[in-house]
Amino acid sequence: MTVAKSQNQDLVVALDLTAEWDKVMEPGSLVQGCVVVRREFAEKHPAELKQFLADYEVSVKLLSDDAQAAAAKIEASGIFANAAVAAKAIPNCNVCFVTGEDMQRDLGAFLEIMFEKTPQSVGGAVPGDDFYCVLK
Repeated sequence: MTVAKSQNQDLVVALDLTAEWDKVMEPGSLVQGCVVVRREFAEKHPAELKQFLADYEVSVKLLSDDAQAAAAKIEASGIFANAAVAAKAIPNCNVCFVTGEDMQRDLGAFLEIMFEKTPQSVGGAVPGDDFYCVLK
């Protein structure tokens, strides 16, 4: 939306999905993205997976703590071409880092609601507990 609004000042945000979700569910629990790995990889490379998640958590913290620095890194790595626009967009992205049982609870609730509304949106069935990788 930030990019679109930079091109057309007449655009307005009609609906904040996070705010609407927070009205009916536990605030801060909307899941819109996640890290996915194959079970085989997780079982064969637990140390690497834990390191990746630790690094990912640091990255998410940087987004929250210093949008300007994060935006510069985003531009430098070629993810997005304009650091200023990225810095403006970051606070509205609601990026967070959730793991373990909290992740399973939040994602499970999201998948249940999606299944109730449109079963095919989650492949026709809500995944079981074996779908989640909760590292110990």
